[in-house]
Amino acid sequence: MQLMSVVPSDVQRGSHVTVVAACAVLAAWSATAMVASLLARSIGTRVEPSLRLVAALALSGVGVLGWDGGCARWERLPGLVVAGVGTGIGNAALGALAVTAVPPDGSALGSGATNAARYLGAGGGVALSLALLATGPTAGAGWRHAVVASATLCGLGAAAVGLCTARGADAPGRARGDRIGGPFRA
Repeated sequence: MQLMSVVPSDVQRGSHVTVVAACAVLAAWSATAMVASLLARSIGTRVEPSLRLVAALALSGVGVLGWDGGCARWERLPGLVVAGVGTGIGNAALGALAVTAVPPDGSALGSGATNAARYLGAGGGVALSLALLATGPTAGAGWRHAVVASATLCGLGAAAVGLCTARGADAPGRARGDRIGGPFRA
């Protein structure tokens, strides 16, 4: 989802608008992510965090695909809103998974590992997005490459979490919300 970092500059360049107008487009994603993250609490224990993460990654991937259009300011709005819902739900789920995927006395380790993975993913994601934007004979072709790669990675992430969840569901002694097997399990 680090393609998000280049949305304002791409909109500004493609639509010939001010930086503020281009950033207003990104604010739709940011605001939706914040609201979805706050509302994710209402899902509570009805849906396990790992399943929420699968849904969040799937929503983010679908939302990203909605950006593969022109560079007009508001053409990307529906995709940004869908991706924002996915981002908000995903952030809430990751926090829950960070502390339930480790023994009770290792919650700091789980939280630290989650944050390290987020920062590594963010750095790599921005680099990959920028590299893909530079491909293709036109700016639009590079944008499509970046969109497809981002959506594909979201889909692969959802599948990986889903497979780990299914594998962990069969393990004896796992509590609800504690279904993803991981390297920090004692």
